[in-house]
This record gives sequence, structure tokens and C-alpha cells, in this order.
Amino acid sequence: MLVEGVGRRRAAAILQYLNSHELKSMEQLLEVEGIGEDTLKAIKKYFYLF
Repeated sequence: MLVEGVGRRRAAAILQYLNSHELKSMEQLLEVEGIGEDTLKAIKKYFYLF
């Protein structure tokens, strides 16, 4: 909940998604309900894949 634009509900939705999908690109998060382009842009400031 420390990420701009991500509250409890979105965080829970992201975690649920990650429990059932292998994240290969950050753009996959657009499949999560409540995550749009603006939220994805905010999330990208805090996380990256390697």
C-alpha cells in the first residue's frame, strides 16, 4: 500500500494474480482488475523484473 495508486484491494488483486501466473513482463499486470495504464506507470517506478 506504499505504492502510489495501489491500495488494499489492488494489492490483494495483484497478489492473487501473481499466485496463479508467472510474471514475465510488467504489462501483464494490466490483466489485473483495477490496473490501468496510469497505475502500471506508477508501479513501474517501484518495481522491476530481472
